[in-house]
Amino acid sequence: MAKVSIGVPVYNGSPYIRASLQNLASQTFQDFEVIISDNSSEDDTPEICREFCEKDSRFRYIRQSENIGMVRNFEFVLRESKSEYFCWRSYDDYADLDYIEFLTKILDNTPQATLAVSESVWYDFENNYEKTFKVNSTVGDARISSLKKLLIRCAGPWFYGLYRREKLIPHWEYVRDNIGFHGHNSDIITIAKLVVDEAVVAQSGSKAHLQRFISRDLGENYHSIENRVKSLKLARDHLLPSLKKVRANPIDRLILYILFVRFIDKKIVRIKPLLKDIIKRKFNRR
Repeated sequence: MAKVSIGVPVYNGSPYIRASLQNLASQTFQDFEVIISDNSSEDDTPEICREFCEKDSRFRYIRQSENIGMVRNFEFVLRESKSEYFCWRSYDDYADLDYIEFLTKILDNTPQATLAVSESVWYDFENNYEKTFKVNSTVGDARISSLKKLLIRCAGPWFYGLYRREKLIPHWEYVRDNIGFHGHNSDIITIAKLVVDEAVVAQSGSKAHLQRFISRDLGENYHSIENRVKSLKLARDHLLPSLKKVRANPIDRLILYILFVRFIDKKIVRIKPLLKDIIKRKFNRR
């Protein structure tokens, strides 16, 4: 059995998936399997994937008979995996060639961690935009110091880090059943739950490269007052209780709460604009 399973959910990925799969095949860490779940694509994705699987037995292609939706497709590749470690890979992303090896070593040396993360670079080609998500290394840090660093740097691209599979599955089920994946910035909340549960380890070094070629249609209600308020409530109900359980002296606890509020304001919901929108709506209704 391979040590690492890599899940690649895809739908109509023919312009990019060949390069992404080749990047996986060229990784310095070779003890892996790749599970490709094609969500009933209507382009050349099936031909490209089957061709790749014929050349490399570590790659396995599964085509869904009908489109099962993005979230179920992500869960499908997780359920199909059997390895000790697991990560998702978007069909249009790639990583430094030592990325899997780098994160595997981190998890090997940090048995209490569920997720290992490193730096990532986000490319938005449609808007000619690039952003680097840095991390502050927490390897060898005391618990409170580690948690402070993680709250400062926590970011959505961490979703594509390397997980300890047996611990990821109950976390996925908790998020799916209690938080959901369609709310405002739900990916950040998903990762933040692991952060406040003290289950993330970070180290700067090898990078993931995340690409967006066209803008996502988030829907007209994505930034609605209702969705933003819901995200605040989710953070309160599912993140704050875990933070309260952290053992810390009064000064460190105060710092953690300040960093938590800062994290909510910067990464989940901008609180001041939300309050302005709520007040504006109330006055307009009069």
